Amino acid sequence: MVYRIIDPTVEEVLQRLNDNYAKIYDFSADMLINVNLNNQPLDKPQYCRYYFKAPQNIGENKTAAKEKTETFIDAARTVKTSIIIINGKDMSSINLATLSHVWQLVVARC
Repeated sequence: MVYRIIDPTVEEVLQRLNDNYAKIYDFSADMLINVNLNNQPLDKPQYCRYYFKAPQNIGENKTAAKEKTETFIDAARTVKTSIIIINGKDMSSINLATLSHVWQLVVARC
């Protein structure tokens, strides 16, 4: 077996990452979440709509990936109950019934 040692430059590594991200597209999906323990439902089903915005890695317009999950009261998906927003390493949850910011998680950046 022959092994090859590679020593990429920083620019080569960044270009590889950009090439990988170029394959990711924006999308959205309707979701139904059921949580079970030992085949028994733990809660009623959650009806959600998920959005994903792909990161932009071009020039000075670089952005992190963004995600949003909206939770609704029923399958019609007309009345929202909460929203979770992820922007890069920042994550927030908002309870729409009380209009309160439930929690926020900020991951330390290196």
